[in-house]
Amino acid sequence: MLTYKDMTFCVNDKCKKPCSKKLTEEITEKANKFGLPLAVSNYFCTDCGEDNESEEMS
Repeated sequence: MLTYKDMTFCVNDKCKKPCSKKLTEEITEKANKFGLPLAVSNYFCTDCGEDNESEEMS
C-alpha cells in the first residue's frame, strides 16, 4: 500500500535553517518515481537574518 503525505513544500533559497517543508532532491526524485504531484511555495522565512527580513517585508 502506498501512502502520501499531502503538503506544500518550501522553495525559499534564502533560509539559513531549512525546516521539514524544504523541498529536497530526494523528495523530488521520489515524487517523480511514483508519478505524484508536488505543491511548492516560496514561504516567508523568519530565520534569514535581519537584512533579508527587511527586504522581504518592503
